Amino acid sequence: MTKKNSKHSFFFDSHYINCESHLNGFTEEIYKEFEKKAKDLKLEQKINDLFEGKKVNKSEKRAATHVQLRDEIVTTGRKGPKKKFSEWCNTSEKIIVLGIGGSYWGNRLLTTLMRDNLQHNIQIARNVNELKDMLDRDRVTRYVDGGARVLTGSAPHPVKIHFYVLSKSFTTAETLQCLKLAKQLSNGSFEFTAITANKKEAKKHGIKNIISIDESIGGRYSIWSKMSIPSFLNCTDPNHQFKGKDLAEMDQEDLSATLTRMHTWSYIDFVRGGKEADRLLLDSPHQEYFEFVKRLAFSDIWFHNHANRNTRAIFSYDHDLWPLSHYFQQLEMESLGKPANSSSEFKKTGQVILSGFGQDAQHAYLQLFHQGTHNLCADIIAPPRRDYADVDIPRDSLYIDYISTLENLSDKDPDISERLLKKDNRPSLIYAQALTQHELLSKGAKKLKKIEKIKGDTPTNIFSFGKAGIETDRLKNLGFLIATWEHRVFITSVMLQINPFDQFGVNAGKIYTNKYLAEYD
Repeated sequence: MTKKNSKHSFFFDSHYINCESHLNGFTEEIYKEFEKKAKDLKLEQKINDLFEGKKVNKSEKRAATHVQLRDEIVTTGRKGPKKKFSEWCNTSEKIIVLGIGGSYWGNRLLTTLMRDNLQHNIQIARNVNELKDMLDRDRVTRYVDGGARVLTGSAPHPVKIHFYVLSKSFTTAETLQCLKLAKQLSNGSFEFTAITANKKEAKKHGIKNIISIDESIGGRYSIWSKMSIPSFLNCTDPNHQFKGKDLAEMDQEDLSATLTRMHTWSYIDFVRGGKEADRLLLDSPHQEYFEFVKRLAFSDIWFHNHANRNTRAIFSYDHDLWPLSHYFQQLEMESLGKPANSSSEFKKTGQVILSGFGQDAQHAYLQLFHQGTHNLCADIIAPPRRDYADVDIPRDSLYIDYISTLENLSDKDPDISERLLKKDNRPSLIYAQALTQHELLSKGAKKLKKIEKIKGDTPTNIFSFGKAGIETDRLKNLGFLIATWEHRVFITSVMLQINPFDQFGVNAGKIYTNKYLAEYD
């Protein structure tokens, strides 16, 4: 539910995520004014149009079907060539995914989150330099001329690799350059599969295995599509990790903790989280969620247009979700970075988004945020209270075994057990850092020397997973958060009266790059 804590503070709590917002200057009166504007712009009708598959992408005269995908997958199960995919994977020692933009960040996010449970070695390359490094590590090399490293060009590659080439248009220069390099070095040892909306273009590049996606799914929304096949269908099913008896004997809390710590989730859980966010948005009894998302969107617009806060930072403090801030950066700037509509009263559209992993970013951005002269906003994604970085056990160990060890110690040495349990309850360093920065940004630090004081009037939202800080169903939570961010972006686009689904600025870069390169062919 959404609660008003103070004049400018709000709190949203659900089973999937909770969010504490300190929106300094964004009052209830301003929110009500935006509500009137939203009604005039028929916001609810336009949301319904999106979910009903109408042509909301006006400039390209088509629907935006990523929300329908969530419904199809949850209702009918994952659509896609699962058996064939498995057969292809099983013939390879390694999988390399070639893609950039949404196809890169989506798969990077998912494989990072599930890295402990992937059945195959998966790497993701977005340019030829990254790909060279990946291939070079596998190849037999020799040293000549005082140590210069040279690839043994004529010899077959020692590792059999299956490449998944991800490009909606199959004209993306960076991805095609990677494909060209892989083919040059293959010597028949590599296999290739394209995931694209342009089968004709993929065939021109000699690719026979092709998985089709619909052209109505934009790259920054493709995490819900077959673009995620390399990540999700390569993940171990949690039912294969434990015997039925083991699962049955666990209570829900222990089971959730175990599955969470082991990173054993399925694709369907991720999509169900997104679908649940959709349901709350559309169901009238859940107006508190709709109000929460509107408050995020309305405050973004108001701070940009009326408070001169043109920049917002998104910091993920979660080790397993470090790519998430970059994912949201593309989602927002590619969707909302459009010319202002002449009929709109808002002349500034999308904010400039800074992204980064929290522990790194706070040593780069936050000095300026705390004491600089710029007016900014911030979103913080908090990590779990406990984090593996602070736990002296292997990352792939069962959390339940760790807890059992602590409990067994109580029989032998109560003092030792008490100390260990106390340590286990201690918040991780990175969790403390996330909460500290949220506090400093929103409330400041006044009880310091004059030169050290922090004003603390930065509008800040802090997001965390799980009800009351309990980390459960982590992939569902992630799906819920990503879908919520999409809702935030769409509502913003309606209020700004722009199309969030085209990207002609990006396309212009592709066109002129290809023209420039063609001059030298």
